[in-house]
Amino acid sequence: VLWSADSVTFIDPITYKSRVEVVVNKPNFEYDSPLFRAKQVIFYNAKKAQFGMRTLAIAPIYVYKEYDHEQKVSMSKREPLFWFKPQDLNKTQRLSKKNITWAKRMSFVNGLAIHSDSVKILKKVADNMPLAHLFSAVKTNRHLPFYKNETGIEPRKKIPFEERKNMFSRNDTLRIFDPLTYTESYKMITEETKPSDCESLQLIQNWYWNDRKKRLEIYLVATAPLKDSYFGGYKMPLFYCRTDD
Repeated sequence: VLWSADSVTFIDPITYKSRVEVVVNKPNFEYDSPLFRAKQVIFYNAKKAQFGMRTLAIAPIYVYKEYDHEQKVSMSKREPLFWFKPQDLNKTQRLSKKNITWAKRMSFVNGLAIHSDSVKILKKVADNMPLAHLFSAVKTNRHLPFYKNETGIEPRKKIPFEERKNMFSRNDTLRIFDPLTYTESYKMITEETKPSDCESLQLIQNWYWNDRKKRLEIYLVATAPLKDSYFGGYKMPLFYCRTDD
């Protein structure tokens, strides 16, 4: 599956004799397999108002390319090479460990589309699960910690409870111009962020290669509901829930 062999015919331009050699094509995993496909189960713990994750399988993705007679790519498709079972961790690994020979922070910018066709709902006990319940917990449960949307780094700054009460509301001033009287007036409006405005969930994960145990290990660092930014073009995390709380 990983290696392919081709027969190549060489012709000597002087003697016109031909010979056939077998060329083995070995994949360059550093460049040919930059992508992974993951099958993961995401669950919501209503008591803790927190997401969790179980990884079922991971596959490196190989890009198969076919070329025409002008050596231009005529077709390209991505297929998993093989599937393997990683180990989910309940706490982060220390990078100082000698057996950890590779580590990478995964924080997919566009997140997981909650209503995507690739997402299969296995259990749902109420219509307000999970985001409506999560939003309510942010505003009403002072004992649960939630963290500020520090994109790109590990969230560590807690949001004060008094600030959390109104964090889903945004006040703005609307300028109104009357073309008949040529007068201006101003109106205060309030924009409310609803759970339905968040269609994606960001999953911040640490991936480790444990060389002693020869396995991939995954730790879910934090999760965040994502909303389209006011400026467009990217999604913005509203707040973070840390897994270690």
